[in-house]
Amino acid sequence: MTRTRAMRRLERLLSAAPVVACAPEDRYVIFSDLHLGDGSPRDNFTHNAGLFSSVLSSHYLPRHFKLVLNGDVEDLYRFSARSVIAHNEPLYQLFDLFRRRTALYKVLGNHDLDLQDHRASLQRFPLHPALRLQFGGQEAFVLHGHQADVLTTHCHQLFSFVSRRILSPLGFPNGSVAHDEMKKYRTEKRIYDFAKARKLLAVIGHTHRPLFESLSRIDYLKFQIENLCRSYPGAGDGQKRALEKKALAYQQELVRTLEKDHLNGSRSSLYDSGHLVPCVFNSGCATGKRGVTAIEIANGRISLVFWFDSQRSTKYFNFNGYQPEPLADTPFFRVPLKEDNLDYVFTRIKLLA
Repeated sequence: MTRTRAMRRLERLLSAAPVVACAPEDRYVIFSDLHLGDGSPRDNFTHNAGLFSSVLSSHYLPRHFKLVLNGDVEDLYRFSARSVIAHNEPLYQLFDLFRRRTALYKVLGNHDLDLQDHRASLQRFPLHPALRLQFGGQEAFVLHGHQADVLTTHCHQLFSFVSRRILSPLGFPNGSVAHDEMKKYRTEKRIYDFAKARKLLAVIGHTHRPLFESLSRIDYLKFQIENLCRSYPGAGDGQKRALEKKALAYQQELVRTLEKDHLNGSRSSLYDSGHLVPCVFNSGCATGKRGVTAIEIANGRISLVFWFDSQRSTKYFNFNGYQPEPLADTPFFRVPLKEDNLDYVFTRIKLLA
């Protein structure tokens, strides 16, 4: 029954979402889960604030990207809207530059849902329940993702009160789905089933777990190792050495990931026992320890990218054979973790779903 109610809610959300017709030359960057706070030690965004602002102002804005903020922009479970907006005024001014020069779409999540009840001076920008980005006859459904969690939706006011008045002052986490592996999987699985049934490409946030083509990081690493093993016998001597080095790096990362994510490692985290349909993407979050993830749709391709601070981590240099792109006059770098042709992804969804 819970799953059925979630499917109905997602259907209503799809019907209510505004349709945005996308031209071939349009570029979009999708961020989720900024969790903006008031600058206090409880503010999870503070350590990435400089990185995020620089990325927007020095990379995406000059390249004419349209900005999609896919929910949980403000963390109103912990802070008042007034205190968040006052502390982050320079960032809101930057958002306004996107609104005036290219486009800005602000989608509601569960942590900033209360914004719709505030007066216009605190809303700052139009709020959307979700978006439908249409590329010709194909469609990307952009939603935060909390709508697939019945308890989160129905008990929103209670969760907000408990987090703001009890958990946050005591220094406890706010009970986000990002801290619960079973809730993550259940939420993603419901959205996967919905997107597959309607042959949609869904872009979500909410779980803070970056996803590309419905693959978790564990699934992706296993897939890449298998591909390397298949390519190895027919490779030349020089290529074999490169494949061996890459396979070892993937294996070492897989071991580390399984150790950190033992629950998902103990079972398949694939959402389908048949052909996995590449219909779910997740932009991750802007509160990561090493940096910020995002989904880009540009030049006929869709990419999961990671922006990191080289003063905090050098892990992603030469990642997957890509050379990180520096952001001029900063210690920040962009690396594409995964990318694919958008028409190819849409075709696979159409034929496999």
